[in-house]
Amino acid sequence: MKKIYGISDARAGEIAVKIGVRLDSIVSSISSVKLNSLYEILGQYNNLNSSSAIHKNLSRFVRGNVKRLVKINSYRGRRHKFRLPCRGQRTRSNARGARSSYI
Repeated sequence: MKKIYGISDARAGEIAVKIGVRLDSIVSSISSVKLNSLYEILGQYNNLNSSSAIHKNLSRFVRGNVKRLVKINSYRGRRHKFRLPCRGQRTRSNARGARSSYI
């Protein structure tokens, strides 16, 4: 479950406890009844417009936020546009590959 984009270690542990399996169990060894309950639980997290979404909906949510930042031409949006670090990291010694291709 931790390999699904948007499922953290903590959330994977909660889901494993809810359906009654071990965290390190293999999906092929889980019974079909527990798999159906797993699908139901994952369906609850699959909300379109929130940060608690998983996989495609979460990536769509994040991509939309970045597009909004680029569109309003904010500082973070400009940093995303030029593929530079936007959370305060330094660029003098790190992120050279990103700097050389756009500057």
